[in-house]
Amino acid sequence: MRDAFGHSAAENLLKPLSDRLMEIFRDTDTVGMVAQANGSALSRTDINEFVILCNDVADIESVTWILERIQNSVARPLGFGEEELLFSGSVGISICPHDTDNVDGLLEASALARGHARKLGGRLNVEFYSKQ
Repeated sequence: MRDAFGHSAAENLLKPLSDRLMEIFRDTDTVGMVAQANGSALSRTDINEFVILCNDVADIESVTWILERIQNSVARPLGFGEEELLFSGSVGISICPHDTDNVDGLLEASALARGHARKLGGRLNVEFYSKQ
């Protein structure tokens, strides 16, 4: 995105995407300190990465439901001048305490899962962390 539109334009595109993502969180979800609304937060860890931490998720079906909402939000076109742009991305998921019991471990595990999703190619791929 930065290569095609420049750094400033890319930042202007990521803001509405961040706003869309913030709409799907619950008050109990916490992610960082970049953008906050209703007690939830969304954090960009890199120029083009977001981290989302969801607290008190009861089961894998709940994770899947949250993920579907994220995918639907990201999949909607975003207006940019005269154009409509589609976002793509890869999602890596790790679960506490199943995968690890600390934040650094969760970030590392989800990064590994995201890397695997990225290798699969395509748009909006998702992978759960696996120790294998």
